[in-house]
Amino acid sequence: MASLPLRSKKDLFILTDMAELKMKYRGRIVTEDHLFYIRELIAAHPGASRRTLSKKLCEAWQWRQANGTLSDMICRGLLLRLERAGQIRLPPVKYVRHNPLAQRAAAHSAADRYHSDRRRAEHTRSTGVSVGAAHRG
Repeated sequence: MASLPLRSKKDLFILTDMAELKMKYRGRIVTEDHLFYIRELIAAHPGASRRTLSKKLCEAWQWRQANGTLSDMICRGLLLRLERAGQIRLPPVKYVRHNPLAQRAAAHSAADRYHSDRRRAEHTRSTGVSVGAAHRG
């Protein structure tokens, strides 16, 4: 029987034979048995970080890149997607990496919004027409 999407092509879960739920993530098929294993892994290591869990899962599944290193970043993406889909419950985030570039980008975007808002207000004051009003028709 052909696989039918559950909702849309964007959904990851595929119902294959009305009995088993499968998911495809980056070329890897994840079945109910895999989900059970992931849940057991999380339960067996309650104090483990998400990174540690992804490394353990990669080792158990022999999930490696072409150069032989573990695919733990891809695995963390899979775990996060499964959590967002309500299939598993991950431990809370323990460590937020300090990234000054991301902070700088956020500060720049806030400054850009401020200046954009000022330009928009100045345009409205000088012309009497709101910038978005002309496009609304």
